[in-house]
Amino acid sequence: MSDYVITTDSGADLSREYLEAHQLKITSLTCLMEGESYNDDNPISDKDFYAKLRGGSMPTTSQVSPE
Repeated sequence: MSDYVITTDSGADLSREYLEAHQLKITSLTCLMEGESYNDDNPISDKDFYAKLRGGSMPTTSQVSPE
């Protein structure tokens, strides 16, 4: 077992295959819109995201939790 872990966030635009092949850990970034939390487990399509923006919604993000 290694003494370190290489990690990145979901904004790195790396494929799941690449992450798994190189044993990299990923931290999912979150976007909040209209009380809904979107991330890798609950994605929002580009079409829906921009439709919400045009409708007046304002997305927010926050720093990734160390946990």
